Amino acid sequence: NESLNFLPIIATNDNETYEKLVLLGSFETKSTNGETSNQTHIERINGCKALNHSNHADGVTVVWCATAPSGGTYVVGWYKDATVYRYYQQMPIDEDDGYSWDRWYNVSCDLEKAVLLPQKERFNEKWWVPRHNQKKPVTFGFGQANLWYADGKDAKEFAEKMINNIESYCGENIIPAVDKV
Repeated sequence: NESLNFLPIIATNDNETYEKLVLLGSFETKSTNGETSNQTHIERINGCKALNHSNHADGVTVVWCATAPSGGTYVVGWYKDATVYRYYQQMPIDEDDGYSWDRWYNVSCDLEKAVLLPQKERFNEKWWVPRHNQKKPVTFGFGQANLWYADGKDAKEFAEKMINNIESYCGENIIPAVDKV
């Protein structure tokens, strides 16, 4: 599902009275003890500490990253003002050819609040994201899991710099165009 994170989907509200374009994002969650179901610990998101019993957090900036072909982890895009769900959600998708399937996701965002960086922009040093490693002096960043809450005091300055990069970005957005809603 991660390959579909920037593919717009037409969603209707429960009453089917209106449609809007959304993005449904997926990332792999981990189970720490192997017994409980996988979940996103939304209480670890900056500003969401009080949501330890909630099923979702609204107004979150989610930054999507990938490993570059030459190595290193870089931002590929982001969702602003997104909703992050504790547990996977699913949306039935009906294709034009009659095929139906379930799209699993744990983040949703209105299309106009997301950016997918052009490939030539992604490898700019300002989009580099650290990976925590025992062999390197970096004390924060992605570890073995490809989910990082950007929490902890060492990560605060880095996270603020990345948010500034996102807020000041005025370049191209390559999310695929959609011809109907």
